Amino acid sequence: MSNRNLNPNEIDVYGRTAVSLAAQYGDDEIMEVLLAYEEVDAEARDDDHAVASVVCGRIRQS
Repeated sequence: MSNRNLNPNEIDVYGRTAVSLAAQYGDDEIMEVLLAYEEVDAEARDDDHAVASVVCGRIRQS
């Protein structure tokens, strides 16, 4: 990431990361940008134990 002070895996109060939010809202473009960085954890679980890659797959199947 261009700003080394940013943590792409930082979580909100519900345990969601930027990747999980992008997946939840079906924003494929943001998902692709975020997943281009190897430090991004696409398998991080939120407080509901949802995984971004699973959420993304569920959205695409809808």
